[in-house]
Amino acid sequence: MSMIKYPKRAKQIIDYIGLEYGNIHPTDIDAVLEFDDLYLFLFEIKLEGTEFNKGQKILLKRIVDNWDRNYGNNLEWTKSKRKAYAIYCSHNIENTDKNIILANCIIDDIYGEGNYDDNGRPLIGKTVKDYMEIKAKQHNIHKLLYHIEDNYCPFP
Repeated sequence: MSMIKYPKRAKQIIDYIGLEYGNIHPTDIDAVLEFDDLYLFLFEIKLEGTEFNKGQKILLKRIVDNWDRNYGNNLEWTKSKRKAYAIYCSHNIENTDKNIILANCIIDDIYGEGNYDDNGRPLIGKTVKDYMEIKAKQHNIHKLLYHIEDNYCPFP
């Protein structure tokens, strides 16, 4: 069962015509997950072999950099516990009538600190589902761990 509430509306194109200013124009972010004002995951998904847009990469990099360092009145931003990631992933579903399952997309690139599992292996090439489960454990994200670990209890 799909999580898309209004699939017909999701198929409607939002056209940015009239909002282009030279090479600058609106863009979208394909998916966003945020947990407890601490962890932000931004996803950009493309068909396998498609280049990621330079403007989108710049935008996502700036969002990640600002999330990591701007936390309320915390002037010592290097000590912030907030972490953000821009995850670039791909799929191989060429048939535009078929849905793309984000959990099954393969990670091509990640912008953000700490892109290795606990054994030092890179997270590039993993599925988004595997990546999220690794990050949940690394950051102890209770809202995710509750759903992915049997008998998870946030209290020792």
